[in-house]
Amino acid sequence: MADSRIMETLRAAVSVEQHEELERTRRYQAFMRKMANFQTGAGPAPEPEEFQQWCEDVEHRLALRRLESGIPEWSPDVRDDSRY
Repeated sequence: MADSRIMETLRAAVSVEQHEELERTRRYQAFMRKMANFQTGAGPAPEPEEFQQWCEDVEHRLALRRLESGIPEWSPDVRDDSRY
């Protein structure tokens, strides 16, 4: 019985993450369209709030990739870009 509750909790968490990933993808696409329009002179620059949200979305995506790959957040390979 406990296993079924755990599985249900995991399924719910996966469902929420999938929905949030879809929203992040939509925001990214809208931000990129707005940025492209700005760079070609066809529209205004993205608002600071839009840029901040994009940064947060990128950080979230990077954190998920680190989690999936097993690289700890404190790893020098992740935080030290001075080598590049």
